Amino acid sequence: MSKRNIEILNSMAILYSEEGQHKEAIAILEKVMTHLKALSHQKDARIEIRLLYSLAKSLTIEGQYDDSIHYCQRGSKLCLQAESFYLFGEVTFQHGYNLLQLNRKEEALVYLYRARNIFQLQNNVNFVSYIDEEIRYLD
Repeated sequence: MSKRNIEILNSMAILYSEEGQHKEAIAILEKVMTHLKALSHQKDARIEIRLLYSLAKSLTIEGQYDDSIHYCQRGSKLCLQAESFYLFGEVTFQHGYNLLQLNRKEEALVYLYRARNIFQLQNNVNFVSYIDEEIRYLD
């Protein structure tokens, strides 16, 4: 599978997700992740991070929080390895959100504060404000 085909399938999965067809999105993204492993010599970290984040979001919506956390961890690790802020804040926030859904408030707060700091470094005022509201609600 080519890099271009992976990008197209990711876009399709995002569209499925936006239409509320999360199971279909998950199936496509899992298939793409399998094919991505075969492209180890041509990997683009941004594409893989985007896939991991999309998969994590869809899994969260389907209530598969532990599976979503797994992909969030992979996404965070890849962001660090690639020295990239690309979706790092979003993946970190998603991780914290999943922990909240599992009633693991103290762990969740660690990830929410971490996401807040990332967004602050990126000067993303909207996300910082949003996370501040969430944290205030939890305290």
